[in-house]
Amino acid sequence: MVLLQLNPLTQFHSQTFSFPKELQLRVRRTCKFAFTTSCNDVHQPQNYDDTLKIKRRSADYKPNMWQHDFIKTLKNEYTGEVYVKRADSLKDKVRELLNNNMHDMKKSPLAVLELIGDIQRLGLEHIFKHDIHRALGFVKESNAVEMKNNLHATALRFRLFRQEGFTVSQDVFKVFKDSQGNFMDHLSQDVKGMLSLYEASYLGVDGEDILDEAKVFAHKHLKDIKGNIDPNLKEQVNHSLDLPLNYQINRLEARWYIDAYSRTENANYNLLELAKLEYNMVQSAHQKDAIEMSRWWKNLDLLKTLPFARNRLVECFIWSVGAAYEPQHNYCREVITKLVCLITIIDDVYDVYSTLDEAKLFTDAVERHCKAYLLEATWFHSGYKPTVEEYLDIANISIGSPLVLVHAYFTIHRKITNEALLYIKSYPDFIRLTSMVMRLADDIRTCTAELKRGDNLKSIQCYMNDKNVTEEVAREYIRYLADETWKKLNAEMLVDSPVSKAFIKLCAHCARTAEVMYHYGDGHGDPSNLSKNQVLTLLVNNIPV
Repeated sequence: MVLLQLNPLTQFHSQTFSFPKELQLRVRRTCKFAFTTSCNDVHQPQNYDDTLKIKRRSADYKPNMWQHDFIKTLKNEYTGEVYVKRADSLKDKVRELLNNNMHDMKKSPLAVLELIGDIQRLGLEHIFKHDIHRALGFVKESNAVEMKNNLHATALRFRLFRQEGFTVSQDVFKVFKDSQGNFMDHLSQDVKGMLSLYEASYLGVDGEDILDEAKVFAHKHLKDIKGNIDPNLKEQVNHSLDLPLNYQINRLEARWYIDAYSRTENANYNLLELAKLEYNMVQSAHQKDAIEMSRWWKNLDLLKTLPFARNRLVECFIWSVGAAYEPQHNYCREVITKLVCLITIIDDVYDVYSTLDEAKLFTDAVERHCKAYLLEATWFHSGYKPTVEEYLDIANISIGSPLVLVHAYFTIHRKITNEALLYIKSYPDFIRLTSMVMRLADDIRTCTAELKRGDNLKSIQCYMNDKNVTEEVAREYIRYLADETWKKLNAEMLVDSPVSKAFIKLCAHCARTAEVMYHYGDGHGDPSNLSKNQVLTLLVNNIPV
C-alpha cells in the first residue's frame, strides 16, 4: 500500500484527489503482490522449499461475524420526506425552547445549562452548535451569583464551557473546600452535584490539582453511594463510573441517553422525539456507508491472498463513525475505514505472519509508514527489550492514527491553507497526543493476548522491565499515563491553531473511540458479544418513534 505521504501535501487538492480508486489499485499492487513475492527465492536467500518449512506464528483470530450478505440488507424506514419534515418542525420547537430559556435566564440560568447538556448528550449537538455557542455566551455574560454555591450548576457550567473552548478556571471549585483545603464532607450527600463534579474533572489539564482532587473525591463517594436515591440518577452514576462522558463515543452515548432521558420526570417530549428521529436518520446515512464499504471490501478480496490477517471491515467502519459521525462526512468515513482496514492487515503481516527477511522486503514496498513496524519486528526477532520511551516513540506511529488523521483532515475541509499544511506536516501535539491515548488504551486491554501469540512487548511489559515492578503496578502507571495524556489533549482543544476546531474535535473523537473499543477487551481484533451489541446499536437497531 503506497499511501499519501506528508511531503507532497502542498500539491494536494481535495476536489481532485481520487483516493479510493488509487488506494484500491495500489493495495492490489503491494499488499497482494509485494508481500507474496517477498517469499519468493528471487528476493530471499531461502529457496521455495525452505519457505514451505518456515514456522509461522498464528494469532488464531476469531472469524468475521458480519458477512456482506447481511450488511447489504441494512436499512431503516426513517428516511422519507414525512420524517424529514417532522424533524424540521421539531428543530424549530427545540430552538424556540432554548431561546425562551435564554430570555428567562435571570430567573434560572441553570435551566439553560441543563437543556444544553441534554441536547448534547441526546446526540443533537451538530444541529444546534451555533445556538449552543450563543446560549453559553449569554450564560457567561450573566455571571449568575446564585449558581456559585450550587455544586451541580458550577460543575455543569465548567464542563460545558471547557467543551466549548471558553476560558474557565478551576478556582470556581474553591468555594466547596474547607479551611484545610479539602472538599467539604457534606457534599457527598449531593449525588447530582457529585456526578457533575466527577464529569467536570475529566476536562482538566496539566497542573490543575483541584480537578485532580475533585476526581478522586467524587469517585470515592459516588462508588460508595448508600441510601434511597432516584433509580434514574443511580443508573447515570453507574454509567459515568464505568466510562466518563469525555471518553464516550457520541452515537453510543446518544443511544444510551435517549433511553435514560425518556425515564426522567421533566423530559421534554419534542426534544426526545427529535433525538429519536435524528438518531435513526443519522444511522440510515451510516448504513449506506457501511454497504458501500462492504462492497469495496468484498471486491478487493484481499484476504483470499492473505488469509492469516483479521477480517474486520465492520469494526474498522465503527472507528470512522466514532471519529466523524455527522452525515455530511461520508467521504471522511470512507477514507478512515479503508485506511484502518489496510493498516490492520499490515499490522498482522509484521506482528503475526512474516519472517524478519520478509518484513524487510515488505517494508521496501511501503517504506514510510512501515519503518516503525520494521523496528518492532527487529526488536522481536533480536529479543531486544525497549524502554517505555523507545517503545512509545515507535508505537505511537505504528498504531496508524497519525496516518489516518492526516488523511481525514483533507476530507472535512474544502479550503486548505499553506499554513495549515505546514502545521499538519510538523506532527502537531494534538495528533501525537491522540495517538498516545489510542496506543495506551490498546496496550492496556490487548497486551496479554498479543504476548501469548508471540507479539512484541507492549508498554506495560516495557515499564515492568524498566522499573522492575509487577504487572499490576505497571498497569496502574500506564493508565495514569493515559489520563495525563488526556489532560494535555484537553489543553490542545482550548488553544488556537492553524487548523479548525472541527478537526481537533475529530482527533479527540478518535481517542474516545479507542477508549470505548478497548474498554472491555480488544473490540477491534477480538470482538466480543459486547462489541457485537455496539455494532447492532450503531448500525442495525433503530429506535421506534
